[in-house]
Amino acid sequence: MGCAGCRGDYAAPGGAGHGGSVAPDTGCPQCELDVFVRNNYFTGKMMGAGEFQTETRYHGDKQRHHNLRLHGAGVVCGLKVRQHESPDCRSRFLVVEPGSALDCCGHEILVTAPEIVELGHDRELLRVAGDGRLHTLALCLAYRECPTDEVPLLYDECGCDDTQCAPNRILESFSSHLQLDPPLPDAQLMAAAARGAISASNRHAATGFVAAVEGGRVALVDPADASRVLLLDPQRRALKLAGLQAPARAIAASANGKWVFVAQAPEGGASTGRLRVFRGDDLTEVTPATGNAANWNVPDAPATAAITLAAGNDRLYAYNGASGKLHVWAGDATRGIADGSAPVAHLLAAGLSELRVEPGNGAAVALGPVTAGQRQIRRYALPATPGAGAITPTVLPATGTASALASGTVGNPAKTLLAAASADDRRAYLIDPAAGSVAAQVDFDHPPIAIGLLPAADGSTWLHALLDAGGVLYAQAALLRRDSANLQVDVAAARLAGNGPNLAVVLADDGRAAHVHAAALAEGDCADHLWKQLEACPGCSEPDCLHLATIANYKPGMPLLDLPAAVDDLAQGRARIDNRSGRRLLASTATLQSWLQCLQLKGGVPGPAGPGGPAGPTGPGIERVIVNWLPAGSPGTASYDGTTRELTLGIPGGEDGLDGFGIDAVTASFIDPPAAGSATLVDQPAPSRNKKLVLVIPKGANGTNGVDGFGIDAVSVSFVDPPATGSATLVDQPLPNRNKRLVLVIPKGANGIDGKDGVGLEKDLVQLREISWRHNQPTARLDEIDLRGNRMPALWLRFTAPVFIADHGSQFLSPQVLRVFIPETRMQRHPTRIDQMRGLMEDRFGRLCECPLSGIVVPAQLAGPGLLKTVPTSYSDLWAFVPSQAALKLLIDAASLRVELHGDFVIDEQCRAVDVEYARAELPSGDRPRGSEYGIQGGVFTSWTWMGRDLPELGGHPDGKRIDLNTGNVSDLVGVPGISAKLAAAIVRDRSQNGPYADVDDLHRRLKVCEVLFDAMRGALTA
Repeated sequence: MGCAGCRGDYAAPGGAGHGGSVAPDTGCPQCELDVFVRNNYFTGKMMGAGEFQTETRYHGDKQRHHNLRLHGAGVVCGLKVRQHESPDCRSRFLVVEPGSALDCCGHEILVTAPEIVELGHDRELLRVAGDGRLHTLALCLAYRECPTDEVPLLYDECGCDDTQCAPNRILESFSSHLQLDPPLPDAQLMAAAARGAISASNRHAATGFVAAVEGGRVALVDPADASRVLLLDPQRRALKLAGLQAPARAIAASANGKWVFVAQAPEGGASTGRLRVFRGDDLTEVTPATGNAANWNVPDAPATAAITLAAGNDRLYAYNGASGKLHVWAGDATRGIADGSAPVAHLLAAGLSELRVEPGNGAAVALGPVTAGQRQIRRYALPATPGAGAITPTVLPATGTASALASGTVGNPAKTLLAAASADDRRAYLIDPAAGSVAAQVDFDHPPIAIGLLPAADGSTWLHALLDAGGVLYAQAALLRRDSANLQVDVAAARLAGNGPNLAVVLADDGRAAHVHAAALAEGDCADHLWKQLEACPGCSEPDCLHLATIANYKPGMPLLDLPAAVDDLAQGRARIDNRSGRRLLASTATLQSWLQCLQLKGGVPGPAGPGGPAGPTGPGIERVIVNWLPAGSPGTASYDGTTRELTLGIPGGEDGLDGFGIDAVTASFIDPPAAGSATLVDQPAPSRNKKLVLVIPKGANGTNGVDGFGIDAVSVSFVDPPATGSATLVDQPLPNRNKRLVLVIPKGANGIDGKDGVGLEKDLVQLREISWRHNQPTARLDEIDLRGNRMPALWLRFTAPVFIADHGSQFLSPQVLRVFIPETRMQRHPTRIDQMRGLMEDRFGRLCECPLSGIVVPAQLAGPGLLKTVPTSYSDLWAFVPSQAALKLLIDAASLRVELHGDFVIDEQCRAVDVEYARAELPSGDRPRGSEYGIQGGVFTSWTWMGRDLPELGGHPDGKRIDLNTGNVSDLVGVPGISAKLAAAIVRDRSQNGPYADVDDLHRRLKVCEVLFDAMRGALTA
């Protein structure tokens, strides 16, 4: 078993070796289980490596067997994939949260800390970096066993080299890798609302594209059985079935998503087929209003006739290939279509196929016969009122031997679009019916057999295609976007859908798809799932891919963001991380218990309505009605005599009403503005009931000279103590002055209460101030220390105040607080060419390990240039690491060395640890902003260097030239190491405003460039 993604010791959380983003091993892990064998212990038994291996294998296989056979495989909890915290890193990295899972071999995968997965070096992504296609990524997790903690072999029967080592432990770890354009997931794992489906079958012709109905469901004819209609709800993982008395010949969904129409072959001895109408939400059947099934027959449609259904905005169209007629049913709000024993039909032509109705019922398009190697595409303009006359078609541009059609819209405002797919050409032609021309084309990876168009929320449209590669089916999509003049096409890579020929693909938003196998749709009791265990034990199909997340519509370099998606993601070049699509969850017993309790509290899932009961006997009718008029004000009565079947009603009479009166008089008076007018109806009481309408009408102002407008003439402000509320009032004086005064009442601000100091930050902590080597650069020589009369090379660190190192290792030559590491090479000398070749063959350089040098750490002080001396105290602001005699040669010969200081054990005189964490590649260190007096105790400081006497000049232009600060433009400066586009623009702007630079150091002084970046750029600049 391989160890991709592991390193030679226990990987630190978040480390690159603890499951880094490397490709998995080419070898497949052995998932098979053998008979269990355990040790038989007895006194005097010889115990060797084989016995212990048997013991380990026994317990490991038993646990795998338990996991695999009793639980299965999937994500148990956690392992959420999210975007990187830094926006600058989101195009290269993903973050996997901690969690647990079981792979299909029964291995337990445990992620204890957030893992960073890098995409930038993935070989598959690099291979498709320039192809311009949209790709789908699947992030996978795989179990890995990694030998670690190498120790010397005490006895090696295969060699005599006493430096041989073997791993002391096996780390059960993991690796993560990407699958590029993986096979489509199961529909139950798509976790998205359906927008449509495409199916293929060698058993019936009710295939191709069908749009979804309301609620994110899609209805289609079972590819393996034409007598069953399926209603799939992938978002809720639900399935309903409806049986037919005869095989289906075509299926369509209404434009409003409320109805499913099925054209059924003739039943028994019938001479014609009929339409079946089902509700889109639950697949219950709807019958004609009159109860006469013949009202929904397709006229002259024997069993041999090809039937095509198409639904417009408010009509249903059924094309009879035998008669060449297009029958039209009007829509009905309660039954889907209106009754009609002989619906009016348009006469098209016989033998057409793939008939589609354009949005709005304006036209129908169909494929005609093949002529001279080209198949006609005919467009029929449908009249508003159906008639029996023939319609002359318009022949659209030739598109090879087209075999599939799709009609839809694209753009905002929407424009009608027609797609014609040709299996011979392996492409789809996108036709503008209004212009009668081909606007664009889409090239597929395999011959297309069915296509469909799905509009998106932003006005774009997805073209989906089902491809046939010699019996193996693929799904491929393309995004279509229209600007004012052109049709833009982004093609996605093809993905395996499954082995044909009977298969359905469910389609969702953003070009996503999932497959549905006919075998998975078999009817039967749910108890049958239990008896499947009788057939075989679960196997392992993909041991190296435990699916965590799916990233659709990805191009290398796109930022990877969390959901929810935005309608302009593709236009803005963004990809989204979908943690649900394709992820297989493995519910724990606690989750299952919670699930069952929820169902119990909610009373379970309601079942379908049961069959109706038998019709009751005819009730007795009313033979006679007798009406008696009663005096006004008395209560009414009603009685029924069952013997004579007479209904007697007593109805009170009404009182005499008063005659109605209109308006008897109108008076009007006129007043000067700005007084308001009024209208009053004065009603005299009975018996006169005279009504008088009194109008008060303001006079009109002089319209010749308008009154000048007036602004605010004065503002007055007063302040009130809280908690009183403020106000703003506009005081407007009447004409002719029209003075306006704004009166503001403003609450005074309350004094804030001083906040408490934050926990963890402390004031005036000791920091690291200086080191004796050159960080990340070659060091010419080491300073020396006078140690008991002998001068020894040493590395030293200086702090901002005297400190005490709790463990300086002086007794055992093994310091822990301040450690110096060098690479392990197995050969304690510079390797020759022969050594290198032998090392490559023996895999000696396949990994790099570091070994700490033995030595002591002592307090010291500077005694002169390059010279230290020890001090007789336990507190000092300077501490030196002095290697032992045995380690000195290793230090000098080492290709590099790394210094590591554990600040938690470096204590000042107040027993506080120094602040050494996060050096930011420059000193002084500390996890505080530069100049801040607050910090955090402890942390780990790491630095590295290598020994070399010929020090190269720092920095340098990649082309070996120097760029003049006072003449170089932005593009010249961006090519200098350490100069970003933002800094280059700032340099050009600064010299134009403040004059040329006196020298290179003047740049450092004027723009305050940090030391690390300035060191990188200094050698490539001049002024």
